[in-house]
Amino acid sequence: MISRTLASIALSLLSISATTNAIAIEKRLNTDLIKALNEANTANERYELLGPNGLAFDFLDAPSFGGGGKDGGVVLADNTNFPGVIGQGQAMLMGFLGPCGMVAPHIHPRASEYLLNVAGPPLLATVIPENGADPVSLQLGAGNVTILPAGSVHMVAGTGCQPTLIVASFNAESPGVLLFTNAYQAFDTETIDAAFGGVGATVYDSSKIPANVIIGRDECLKKCGIDRATFDISGTSKRDLMKQALQGYLDSYY
Repeated sequence: MISRTLASIALSLLSISATTNAIAIEKRLNTDLIKALNEANTANERYELLGPNGLAFDFLDAPSFGGGGKDGGVVLADNTNFPGVIGQGQAMLMGFLGPCGMVAPHIHPRASEYLLNVAGPPLLATVIPENGADPVSLQLGAGNVTILPAGSVHMVAGTGCQPTLIVASFNAESPGVLLFTNAYQAFDTETIDAAFGGVGATVYDSSKIPANVIIGRDECLKKCGIDRATFDISGTSKRDLMKQALQGYLDSYY
């Protein structure tokens, strides 16, 4: 009952204009401000530097990482766009995954990730901590969390035909991210071929690597009748994806 009430409240709040003086900075913060915040000796000094605008961040109005993909987007509030986190050792992400949406395999070199499925279909989360370890795959229903250790290879994928809303926190203000697709194609052909034992490893066209959130696994696409070649919800707002995820949760569980 409490979960249903909270979800209903969240849906209602989405229809109300924001009253907080939030910010969504698109460009990297001024380096002088970063230096001053790091050198501030007291909380009062930090608050004077930040002002009211520097203490709030609007995920719904901020641009998605990399401009977003064909199946949703993710927004990271870190030390490059949210001055309030500077010196605090933390960052936060909101993800708006469309049907079968997937965040491709990647690592965060400087932070562990605490991932929560807020609302929507179960998430498939797979993590590989290091060489020699077997992949660990988990099904995360709404309200479930998992920890993704710093430096581990991991991915998350929606398994249902409705959007999924996720939130993640990081124990660093600059967690960083390296997508394996981008890392792979960045090396020259000879290096890649040698790494795979000289067997003629494929070098992919970097211009064809999709932006996150990508259209996910074939198993889900077939279940939901989604055509990878034509599916594109990049024009759907994060607000609408969030509303659909919350409503889908209410419809599925109550």
